[in-house]
Amino acid sequence: MNRAIPPSIEHNSTYQPMIPALHITAKGIRLYCIEDHTQPLAFFLLTLRMGYTDGQPGLGYFASKMLTRGTHNSTAQHIADTIETWGGSLYTSIERDIMTISINILSRYFNDAVRLMAECVMQPAFQQYESDKLKIKIYADIERTENDPQAIAFKAAESRLYAGHPYEVQWYGSKKAIQDIQPEHCHQWHNDILSRNGFFVAAGDIQPEAVLNAIDELFPQLNAVEVNKKNISPLTNPSHNRIIAIHRNNSLQSTIITGLHVPGKHHPDFIALRLLTAVLGGEGLSTRLTMALREEKAYTYGAGCFIDDALQGAALFCLTSVGNEVTEDAIQEIFKQIRRLHHEPIPDDELERQKQSIIGKTLFSAETPKQRAYLAQFCEIHGVPLTYFQQRNEIIRTIQPDFLLSIAQTYLTPEKMTIAVCGDGEILNKQLKNFGAIEML
Repeated sequence: MNRAIPPSIEHNSTYQPMIPALHITAKGIRLYCIEDHTQPLAFFLLTLRMGYTDGQPGLGYFASKMLTRGTHNSTAQHIADTIETWGGSLYTSIERDIMTISINILSRYFNDAVRLMAECVMQPAFQQYESDKLKIKIYADIERTENDPQAIAFKAAESRLYAGHPYEVQWYGSKKAIQDIQPEHCHQWHNDILSRNGFFVAAGDIQPEAVLNAIDELFPQLNAVEVNKKNISPLTNPSHNRIIAIHRNNSLQSTIITGLHVPGKHHPDFIALRLLTAVLGGEGLSTRLTMALREEKAYTYGAGCFIDDALQGAALFCLTSVGNEVTEDAIQEIFKQIRRLHHEPIPDDELERQKQSIIGKTLFSAETPKQRAYLAQFCEIHGVPLTYFQQRNEIIRTIQPDFLLSIAQTYLTPEKMTIAVCGDGEILNKQLKNFGAIEML
């Protein structure tokens, strides 16, 4: 085998996803089922449309974690021991706009696990003892976050990009916000979240009719309600670079985040933007930013970019960490690689490689019941067809270099980027002065 010859990409496979079947419970709640009896695995999730940006800062994150820390009938230890005995997991997560609770379990324990999950959702105790323990853990998480240069730079960039918008709020709010939370606040949050529009997804070795019956029996307080569409203020980029420098004592590196608002998922240019982002700095070692900053200049171990596409807005971020002394050069190199996309058509072989990477990763993202369930959740939350990923891949195949030139020229404007850098303040003042006025934090 000659390793100098790349594998052929002429024989493309077509993505054939397992399309979820939509069922409606007796109360009108949507249930997506993806049956697959080839393995004794099952995954079940409930999604409620209320995120950590709703209500009191920090409360959503805190209260969602309290759901599995004791109910009126079971202690936190009993819940944890039971799930561990079954070899499964019971997990809550909360994002900007949604809250999810899920179980991943061997199918022979599925019915019992759904019952335990329902108990956590419907009858949380919010005990003071468990609340105090959780606060200690979250304080430690906050301290790690507030001492992580990348998290510090992201927080600064997002606070400017989303100034005055609900997305400006961090998942934890602040230490004081967590400290001030009392059990009665959690009970009020719980009442609010049960009144939000929710839906279920069940995947794997499941029986849809049995799942429907379980939902009606075990989640009696949930009802189908209208999805309230929020009035979303348009997010715009500044007319010139916005520079934020965050001083970190004795820092030997500069962590660089550049951010720019771009169209979101429902815009016709989004898929092309997604492909352009992969070329610029997606995964792997052959992207433009990695080749320039790592392989050619040896400034960094890694660099990349991605689109943070949420319900109320999308932004493209580029990120890397470099030695203090080359901070300006690294930012200029990021801008140079973006401007190349304005003027030089992407070579066919490079573009085809990134197309195949995206299509291939879509296949790998649908291997397990859990992964398939999250794809269905994505489609419901974002209001796109259940065939969205198949359609996206077909569109990606047709995109040509000339079209990507116009996309880059329209949306990727380095002169309007928000630049946040965490490092040695004195050095940053010198390294960033050529980009504009510096806001020092």
